[in-house]
Amino acid sequence: MHSVIQPAISTVIVISLLIGVLIATIGLRPVQFRFSQSDTQELKGVAILMILFAHIGNFLTHSPHFLWPLSLLAGVGVDLFLFVSGYGLCKSQMVNKLSLKHWYKKRLFNLFIPLWLVLTLFALMDVLILDKHYSVSYLVHAYLGIFPTANLWSDINSVLWYFTLILFYYLLFPIAYIRKHVWLTAIILFFASLLFLMYEPFTGPHVKHLYKLHLVAFPLGVLIAALFSDSSHRSKFKKFNLTGKKLKNMPASFIVALISLALVFAIGYFAYHSGVGKGVFREELICIITMLLIVVLFVVKQVKFKFLLLMGIYSYELYLLHWPLLARYDFLYNSVPGWIATLLWLCILLSAGWILKKLTFYISNSWK
Repeated sequence: MHSVIQPAISTVIVISLLIGVLIATIGLRPVQFRFSQSDTQELKGVAILMILFAHIGNFLTHSPHFLWPLSLLAGVGVDLFLFVSGYGLCKSQMVNKLSLKHWYKKRLFNLFIPLWLVLTLFALMDVLILDKHYSVSYLVHAYLGIFPTANLWSDINSVLWYFTLILFYYLLFPIAYIRKHVWLTAIILFFASLLFLMYEPFTGPHVKHLYKLHLVAFPLGVLIAALFSDSSHRSKFKKFNLTGKKLKNMPASFIVALISLALVFAIGYFAYHSGVGKGVFREELICIITMLLIVVLFVVKQVKFKFLLLMGIYSYELYLLHWPLLARYDFLYNSVPGWIATLLWLCILLSAGWILKKLTFYISNSWK
């Protein structure tokens, strides 16, 4: 863990810069009350920022107030990733109708190619720079996507316990998918995830508590996609398009602003009263409530944020890259003020994520 120079001042500056970037990259959009692809990308951007700030503030540094309250929502960020993945995969399958073969080819390539590149990079870096070695069996399991431990300092990439869970959903979804009753797919996925939790080789004692906290989000995303895909539901929501209209003699934009403000306060309340340490059920319930409030906020908001969209585009790459680089190769937090270190790391990670995405695109196209 690292010391942070002037943690309180740095936190204020980081929050101010983040607000400034969001304002600088803001754009207007009509109120449509629908969950668009742009919304899901922005939510991925929100999720990866939550996870980054939490990992930096809670684990990388030992200044307890650094990045607070930005560091409170790591669990919500994971649930957002899972929810958006479930929603997006379900919507895509309902539209594109991929066969089992094409599903696995497309989805698994997108999952595994960046993973293999990152694992190879860090395995080589750790040996050459840190003289840190991993056993052959450990690396074989890692390349297969099996991560039964999540030790922050000894694992090659401790955050990849998430990969095992999302891989499980990707493998099961096309088999469980029932086109005429998509809502039933969500139920099957939920109960299958309970069985997955019982399989010790994948969910050992080191990570089982993490899986318990995040078993609802992916099936819930599938369920929401199923419920709001029906044309009758869409027609109902079109009636609530407030663009250019008035509600009770007040401009629609003002009504939406009030709703958004109320949602922000509710999100802040549940983020602070997260239920951490008060039982798995309570913590998971509050996490899901917070996540859904954030989703609703992004559905009703009248603006779009290009910065969040950018973070969302590279969110998977950032997730794969960030912790090994921060935990084992940080050279900034002990040397410069925390806000400068955080800003520089965001730039470094975005650049590395861009390179990783380009390499993935090139390799996947060469294999077709």
